Amino acid sequence: MGARVLVTGRSKAGVESAQQELGKGGIVVSSDARSLTDIDALASRVKAEFDTFDLLFVNAGSASSRLSRTRPRPSTTRCST
Repeated sequence: MGARVLVTGRSKAGVESAQQELGKGGIVVSSDARSLTDIDALASRVKAEFDTFDLLFVNAGSASSRLSRTRPRPSTTRCST
């Protein structure tokens, strides 16, 4: 049994490339995972296309880039003697 998949992308080139790869049967939506408005719209679109869904995975960048932004900076203390 085949799966129905909806693919998203932020860039026009990426969305067009995905649509070309998937063909007419593929569902490709322009969406920015950094935008809560876009995520809400994406969830509505998925619900409309599939009636229900088990998982909506939203990833805004690589894990390493997120970690570098959220990792606490080391602190230094200067002591004068």
